[in-house]
Amino acid sequence: MCVKTFFFATATFLLGMVFLVTMRLSLHDQRVTVDDYDLPPSLDGWKVQALCQGPPLDVLFFVHTASEHTSHRQFLRDTLGDPMVSEQLNSAMVFFVGQSKNLTVRRAIQEEARSVGDVVVFPFVDTYRNLTYKFVYGLKWANDNCRESVRFVVKIDDDALVNVFLLADYLKNITGPTAETSVHCLAWKRTPVVRNRRSKWYVTRQEYAARTYPTYCGGLGFILPVRTLPMLFNASRQASFLWIDDVYSTGILAKVAGVGHVQLRQYYDLFPNETAPTVRPRAMFTHLGTASIVEHRYRLWDDIMQMHNTSSRSEGSGG
Repeated sequence: MCVKTFFFATATFLLGMVFLVTMRLSLHDQRVTVDDYDLPPSLDGWKVQALCQGPPLDVLFFVHTASEHTSHRQFLRDTLGDPMVSEQLNSAMVFFVGQSKNLTVRRAIQEEARSVGDVVVFPFVDTYRNLTYKFVYGLKWANDNCRESVRFVVKIDDDALVNVFLLADYLKNITGPTAETSVHCLAWKRTPVVRNRRSKWYVTRQEYAARTYPTYCGGLGFILPVRTLPMLFNASRQASFLWIDDVYSTGILAKVAGVGHVQLRQYYDLFPNETAPTVRPRAMFTHLGTASIVEHRYRLWDDIMQMHNTSSRSEGSGG
């Protein structure tokens, strides 16, 4: 029995080391190369794949999440994934995660992926500096599985609260070649590169030589018309790697691909009031960034529903 335990522990350790060594090597590559990867169907978002093979969808929510963020995913399933909401928005939702170094967490997310069918578990270690890989792998997944059936991909972090009614109204106005080949987002322009070694976002000149980043989007939430998916993915084969995923995915890739930016600054609330959390009427994306705000997230969602119902009744009585 002890021998079996020893071999199991050794195998688990070696598997973890393979993941770690692989990622250490790939972090020094100059390109993000994502060729075909072989995931078992149970870990490859089987339910969402089936939805993308059915009648056309208007929206695919593309969610960056971490394995241990179980309650975040459940909140999004209860809100954006509510059948009435997804039917009205004509949407589906997929969660992208990497591998956890914790065996218990890794087994739990694999079981969640098998049973629910909306989780894709990618074959790399899930760390902050690997978020760029998560985006490019997710881009390939969406491009391969949903490009022919979806009009828009809405990328969100798992701590985003989305006003689906504002989103639906906005999507109706995305028409024409410029709008359909642009990222619609909170765009940051001429942002200086951080050279302070003590900063979380410190970047060396070897990693990125210029003094400022190209225009890029904040990662809380942004809208990708489906035409931009192959453009951005193909650019990932040419663009130099940068571990800051927002800058890389919507800045560096967009610049290489010729994808533009449409500024939506007025539609974001990054710092809602923690003392008395409320949803701003014009906030399409609200950041649930602190524990005190997360505590009220279901009420905030109910507030969005109530605002919509009140607005609908007003419009109805006015007619």
